[in-house]
Amino acid sequence: MRGSDLVEPVLGMLSRFWSKAVVFVVLAVMTIFDWWAPAIWFIHDVAAGFTETWLPVFQSVVERSLE
Repeated sequence: MRGSDLVEPVLGMLSRFWSKAVVFVVLAVMTIFDWWAPAIWFIHDVAAGFTETWLPVFQSVVERSLE
């Protein structure tokens, strides 16, 4: 699973302004706290695994609610 598979749905739910704000904050944190980068990538990997497991479940729930 790519990182964009996790990020794109989240940013799709936010308005354009908030999408830019989220990206800016993440980039600022990664730039300012360079030593946090490994922790951020670890959290990303854990979240990607969670998303890979539960995304089909969430999608089926949303599809059923739209019917």
